[in-house]
Amino acid sequence: MVDAKGNIYYQNVISFYGNERFDFAIGSVTVTFNERGKAIGFFDVYDFDPKLYSKRGLLAETVTRVVYNNSPSMAKPNFIYYGINSAKNMNSIR
Repeated sequence: MVDAKGNIYYQNVISFYGNERFDFAIGSVTVTFNERGKAIGFFDVYDFDPKLYSKRGLLAETVTRVVYNNSPSMAKPNFIYYGINSAKNMNSIR
C-alpha cells in the first residue's frame, strides 16, 4: 500500500490461535508495517464467528459458539482499529 504522501506500507495477518496469553481474546489480526518493518497499525473484527474446531481449539471454539448462539439478534460486530491500517484509512491509502 502507498499513501498520498508516498509512504509504503505492507500488511500481514497474524494468528494468535493456540497462544496461551491471547487464546480467549484475539484470533487473527491484520497488522500494518512501515518500510522499516515497524508495526504501526492494527485491525480486527470482534464478532464471535464460528470456525472449525481445529482452528481455535475445543474450549475456545465452544465458548465462541455459546456466545454467538446466545447473542441478541441485533448484536453487531465490533471493529477494532489502531494506528494506520487500510480498513480505517481507505481514502488516504491507494
